[in-house]
This record gives sequence, structure tokens and C-alpha cells, in this order.
Amino acid sequence: ACCDIYADEDVTIEPGKTHAVSTGIALAIPDGFVCHVYPRSGISMKTGLRLANSTGIIDAGYRDELKVLIWNTSDGAYHIEKGMRIAQMDIMPSPGMDFYVVDDVKSIGKDRNGGFGSSGLFEMTGVKENGEV
Repeated sequence: ACCDIYADEDVTIEPGKTHAVSTGIALAIPDGFVCHVYPRSGISMKTGLRLANSTGIIDAGYRDELKVLIWNTSDGAYHIEKGMRIAQMDIMPSPGMDFYVVDDVKSIGKDRNGGFGSSGLFEMTGVKENGEV
């Protein structure tokens, strides 16, 4: 679903430190699109390396090298070798947005009456009590 991103440098990241890892990829994202940079599940599961910004967002019009911000949350140094898969990315359409000052947003569109977590308004159909479909 996404393209792997490879490190274009050898670097050792000390515990608690963050490094902008070079990728050697130059981007020219067109208007109306955005690039998302995501963690790789294997790295997240097997190491203490995390994307420092959780998900990287690269705006349209960016014209420079993609660098991946990697944070070492472990107690030990971690060595990234050139050619190692360090993240993944996709490029998606990104609609423009207009913002307006209003007195009450509840008067705009439909209110689902929910907050954080489940609103209780949606139910799964086709699922029996024992979990079978």
C-alpha cells in the first residue's frame, strides 16, 4: 500500500536522541497532493526506533530531500545502515480547505453527538453474539 523508504547514510542514534536520516529521495509534490511518511511496523515492533513526529506530512510544493526524523526511545544506541528500510510513504490527494468564523458549529451539517471514543451510534451488522459473522 505504501513505498518503502531506505536510509541513504550510516548513522548511530544515541538513546533519547533524534536524527534526520537522509534518504537520497528528492520530492516535487504537485499542488493538490500531500506525502505522508509512516513508521514501518517491523521497526516499531523489534526496536525502540520511532518516527519523531508520528506521521510526517510533506506539503505540496516541497522541493528538497526527504529526511525521516527517527527518535531512539531505547536505552541503547541503534545503528542504521545505508540501505536499511526505515519508513514508508504514500502520496495522496489533499483537498484545499476554507475556514470560517461561526458562532456555533453544531448548526453546520449533521452532529453525530459523540466525543472521544465510541459515540454508540454505530453498530456492527451481521455479527452474532458469539462473534461469528
